[in-house]
Amino acid sequence: MPRVCIEKGAGKPKETGSLFLPRRSRAKELWLLVIAAVLATLYVETRQTQTLSYNLLLNGESACAGAVVFIDGVRVGRMKRTGRLGLGGAAFWTLVKPGRHVISVRKQGYVTFFKQADLSGQRYVAVRMKPATGLETNQPRR
Repeated sequence: MPRVCIEKGAGKPKETGSLFLPRRSRAKELWLLVIAAVLATLYVETRQTQTLSYNLLLNGESACAGAVVFIDGVRVGRMKRTGRLGLGGAAFWTLVKPGRHVISVRKQGYVTFFKQADLSGQRYVAVRMKPATGLETNQPRR
């Protein structure tokens, strides 16, 4: 009489010759397939996005809100209030090509802010707007 070998919880027995053995689990193959699918999805998603979204951050007091930002004489945007971000004042951020640039921030009733910056990585610039008294010139200092 042949021996029957059934383990508890091993599933339906399988006959091999004169012995009955439990079916081999496919859990390893399924988990490897799931991990491979997740890794492939992560690869595709991260490959499509740009890793550096900005490299220049301008930050200033609340008087800077609404000021127009120019880089090398080209208007690139406006400084916005940062209250909803949990910060006080105003900020502006953008992605600029590496190299030397002239940054100017202009707002009516204030002296134009000028800064020369060498952008080789991320750069933070503190903007301070002074009220215009009529005696200041709006030319960059050399």
